[in-house]
Amino acid sequence: GGFVQEVRDEDGVLLELSRGRFWIARPDRFRWSYQTPFPQEIVADGESLFIHDVELEQLTVRAQSDALGSGPAVLLSGDLESLHSAFELTVDGDWVVLTPRDSDWAMIDMRILFDGGAPATLNLVDGLGQSTLIDLQGVLLNGGVDDDIFVFTVPEGVDVIDERGGPR
Repeated sequence: GGFVQEVRDEDGVLLELSRGRFWIARPDRFRWSYQTPFPQEIVADGESLFIHDVELEQLTVRAQSDALGSGPAVLLSGDLESLHSAFELTVDGDWVVLTPRDSDWAMIDMRILFDGGAPATLNLVDGLGQSTLIDLQGVLLNGGVDDDIFVFTVPEGVDVIDERGGPR
């Protein structure tokens, strides 16, 4: 699908507007591709998380389990048991509200709006009151994503910061 992402401060002032595309293959692979205003690729291949800042020509690589912890990975996995252990789930009108059980988690309020069984809008609020609203567009469920979309090839000339540790 595609997405439009708005980041607003605690007073509701728009700080950043981003657009891009995304692919998810549960339980542990995704690609989040920001096209505007700054191109960036975030790719999880099941073992490593690659964050490529195109303009800075910099790539950060982390162990996926360390980088995502129990938060976003659980949301993307579709594993209901892990979701219930990581979050308290409630319903507020048309929204599913996810409240982290771990107080160390950066987000204090996460809400997901579904349309026809597919996620349509995500609203995330952090401890400082900054909100991120992600409007998902053209979501295609079970669309048969090509595995190659989750393979990250390091571009030539990019500085690589490998935070995985151990032999690679």
